[in-house]
Amino acid sequence: MTYFNCNGNLSVSVNGNGVHVEGLSLTSNLPDAVPDLLQTVASHGKNLLAQDPEARLKLPEATRALTYALETPREAIVRHCWSESTSYAALETAVDINLFSALGTDDKPKTVAELAEATSVDPILLGQWARRFTKGVMALPAFLKKNNYQNPTSPTDTAFQMGHETDMGFFGHVQQEPLTAKQFNNHMSVYAQGRVRWVDPGFYPVQERLVDGVTIGDDDVLLVDVGGSFGHDLSDFCRKWPGLPGRLVLQDLPEVVISVKDLHPSIEVTGLDFFAEQPVKGARAYYMHSVLHDWADESCRKILANTVAAMRPGYSKLLVNENVIPDTGAYWETTSLDLIMMQIGSGERTERQWHALLESAGLKIVKIWTAQRGMESLIECELA
Repeated sequence: MTYFNCNGNLSVSVNGNGVHVEGLSLTSNLPDAVPDLLQTVASHGKNLLAQDPEARLKLPEATRALTYALETPREAIVRHCWSESTSYAALETAVDINLFSALGTDDKPKTVAELAEATSVDPILLGQWARRFTKGVMALPAFLKKNNYQNPTSPTDTAFQMGHETDMGFFGHVQQEPLTAKQFNNHMSVYAQGRVRWVDPGFYPVQERLVDGVTIGDDDVLLVDVGGSFGHDLSDFCRKWPGLPGRLVLQDLPEVVISVKDLHPSIEVTGLDFFAEQPVKGARAYYMHSVLHDWADESCRKILANTVAAMRPGYSKLLVNENVIPDTGAYWETTSLDLIMMQIGSGERTERQWHALLESAGLKIVKIWTAQRGMESLIECELA
């Protein structure tokens, strides 16, 4: 696991499997090979224009080699584990619902709503599909066919149950399998590596939005990390914003936080199920990272209700650190994750879907902060 001290030093640099996740995540595979590969791509491109029959095969090989040289090991892992499995599931379902026939009726572009009507498929589900573990993913086509292509919303009636032949939901299954739980927690520790984080300079102005203009005493709570796992995000916050006033509180299930270690002493650790009442009242900010994408809207509203009840009007903020999928040009990594989440009855959300969900819970979105395409955004909310 990777932890940082508040002085900025890396205290532990490996995860549970002994993999050096920082080095794994941030460095391209073969950066020195890129100039030669670019020349090779250009050469094969010229040969293709000159009608060289071999160039048609050589050019894609060269571009793939260029892609592999540029991507980081983390990106390669995500491509193999997320994109390739979900692509197969997406293609099989697209054939089952005659999506390609609907697309081929003419040369005009078609909206998700038009395609949903033509194929008699739930438009929310089709939107996830068109944008684009792994028994659950492989069971998705059969599950969706059985479910008449309605968007799955129940955590106990999903492709995950069908693929794993269980009545348990994903998180209950993980808790019953120690090895799976370890692998899942290791995955979550590596997930954010190599990605821009909300506490990084140029992303979210922490000082301006959370500290300036308000009085925060030493006994007041500055930030509550709801469902914060082993404290990766609070550790990062502490390292990059040392000396800020107020307390930092990490919350997750008791069986999770019992394994937390090597955190800065300023971080308080509390066992809490976020479906229960939020005991920390009137904090300056409540933070949820990759929490709501695990749940369908009905469950999300229950989670949010507990936080909303604890927020102080005109003072408290809710910071939701999640993917916000654009209507066009969505990034492949995000759409692959969307289908992975669908197999447990949840999914990523578009900006319109985030507005609808958060407003239904009594919140208003102040601003959506985004640093880079394909990266998670920070949705800043206040009480409506």
